[in-house]
Amino acid sequence: MVNKWITYCLVSIFCCTTFAQEQEVDLILIETQLQGNVYGPAFFRDKIVVCSDQKDHFFKTVLDESDKMTTDLYELDTSGNYQRFSDLLRTDFNEGPASFDENGSQMVFTRNVYIDDPMMGFEKKKNPLGLFESSFKSNNWSTPRILPFVDSTYQYMHPGLNETGDKLVFASNRPGGFGGFDIWISINDGSGWSEPVNAGAGINTKSNELFPSISDRSIYFASDRRGGMGGLDIYSHDTSKTMSIRLKAPINSVHDDFGLICKNGMSEGYFASNRNNKDEIWKFTKETEVIVECDSLIPNILCYTLTEQQAAELGEVENLVYVWNINEDKVEGISIDYCFPGEGGYEITLDIIDTVVNQTFFNQAYYYLEIRFAEQPYISSPDTVLVDDQFELSSGKTNLPNAEILGYEWSISDGTTYPTKNAKHAFESPGVYRVELTAEIKLWDSTFFDCVYKVVHCYEEKVLADIREAENILEDTSKVIQETQFFAEHTDSSNTVYSIEVIRTKEKLPNDNFLFTLMESYGKVYIHYIEEKDEYSYLVGDWDNIEDAHPAWQEFIKEGYDEAVVRSIDLDLVSTFSLDNSFELENVTFDEGKWDIKKEAIPDLQNIVEIMLIFPDVNLKIEAHTNSRGDDEDNLQLSIKRAESVKGYIVSKGIDPTRITAEGFGETKPKQSNDTPEGLKANRRVEFTFVK
Repeated sequence: MVNKWITYCLVSIFCCTTFAQEQEVDLILIETQLQGNVYGPAFFRDKIVVCSDQKDHFFKTVLDESDKMTTDLYELDTSGNYQRFSDLLRTDFNEGPASFDENGSQMVFTRNVYIDDPMMGFEKKKNPLGLFESSFKSNNWSTPRILPFVDSTYQYMHPGLNETGDKLVFASNRPGGFGGFDIWISINDGSGWSEPVNAGAGINTKSNELFPSISDRSIYFASDRRGGMGGLDIYSHDTSKTMSIRLKAPINSVHDDFGLICKNGMSEGYFASNRNNKDEIWKFTKETEVIVECDSLIPNILCYTLTEQQAAELGEVENLVYVWNINEDKVEGISIDYCFPGEGGYEITLDIIDTVVNQTFFNQAYYYLEIRFAEQPYISSPDTVLVDDQFELSSGKTNLPNAEILGYEWSISDGTTYPTKNAKHAFESPGVYRVELTAEIKLWDSTFFDCVYKVVHCYEEKVLADIREAENILEDTSKVIQETQFFAEHTDSSNTVYSIEVIRTKEKLPNDNFLFTLMESYGKVYIHYIEEKDEYSYLVGDWDNIEDAHPAWQEFIKEGYDEAVVRSIDLDLVSTFSLDNSFELENVTFDEGKWDIKKEAIPDLQNIVEIMLIFPDVNLKIEAHTNSRGDDEDNLQLSIKRAESVKGYIVSKGIDPTRITAEGFGETKPKQSNDTPEGLKANRRVEFTFVK
């Protein structure tokens, strides 16, 4: 019988664990003398530049088309003192927010597109916001230029430059987005700003995404109506990942929080909030950015198609059938569909059963299947859905032992998020969608996130959805643990024969035992030593087809040998040796000055035993040699002891000692010169020769 071990999904760690150190976040309100709302902070050299709608025009008050005070740009120092930012860039219309490169020599800022007629600008049906750029040259800012992709039909605002000034993120309601205002990206390769591309479903949703900024590889932005803490919430998106993470309190609150800028991986920065009933600038320190990397969901598979690759259709013997025995549950067939009841270890055997006597005729295979569910958040949902059909998203099968789950968040690649344990969703158009589930976990007094994803296919027609069914086939692909070497691992070898194991004994039977006469009447007798159980197995016959062994097996059953069973033997494994040619066994070595058999040598010596058991007319010659180190006579005696030690082991396994000669030759027959380390090693050897 072939013993096999199968392990399925044995996972002892979380599939994805991203730790967030619990740090105290210090918030400081930046108090200024600015009287209006203050928001949109941007780093500028050793200061920050902000927007404010305070009234400081001395001769007139200008309102925009929504009857709000227009905004201007101001510089703030670390103490909150302010001054106007560049009168050359100032108009009677909206300026700001702005963004600068690391050197403060390049800026992109928001401004109304039409500024030529101060009296008529807001009487137009629409005076949209656009993006303008300016460079600092000769101690002043250059005349602003509108960015080439700005279309006055739509709004362009809230720019965010990276440190090198060649990448820009901004908010716009231009066509091609997910709905409302989206975050867009443009690149400047030296020849001008590229046509913007949408930042994608990892950031944008049907809600409004506003006030973006770039720091290192992360984009920070604010979004509303996506299940946050309240109003606008600030999110972080690692551009190498797929999911955006809402920042925790105290940065986010139940009020509007937006316009975050940061340095050194969120160790410090600024943002705006109206938590005091007007927009103000807050400084934060020591906030740790949380980045969650999702792993693919490992399905909890319990239903399989069980197949055995080496099983074959039985011939004309009608009362022989294949039977799977799964923890005492018996199912008939070469290939079966089977659902396991849950996690655990399952012993599985596939046997050929004689249904007349209801006994095992042949042990086809043995498996041990270990089913362990991965420790992970778990997404329970259909794999296929139809357009506009609402379906369930459940985290109920989440397996995170010993962890306290603080909350869940679903993120779907169509831009939808749900901060709930379970949700219902429907896709508006066909396609392949990614569904992510993030769990916030408390474990060992630390808080971290664990995230998984799966793919859901959405179809317009039901027939297409029905054909996508998951198929789990458990085949004969396991690691093989052979009971012994010469029981065949497979049954398709050209030199594989089937024999009947009649009996096993602890002691080797003498050749004149009556059982030999019975066995020899059915064919050649093979004696097999099973090292693991210290038993001798007696097998008879060498039939080419398993069905051909059936009549003889029935006779042994009638004679009372109820344990008789058919085995397969691969003769290729025992017939490759040659007579009268000496050979060495790599692992048959000895420690210096020693002659006891080492553990590593036993498998090689067991092969010798097997050959001598199966071929009783073959004898063995053992010759031991040493190198020239040490005394000549001592080396001779050492080699004799080593040869006798090898012989003693083989005899202990049931081989007649008269079939073995053992001699020691000391250093008298070197293979190589003893003047080199390689020669010394080669001369210290044991040689074997099979003879008749």
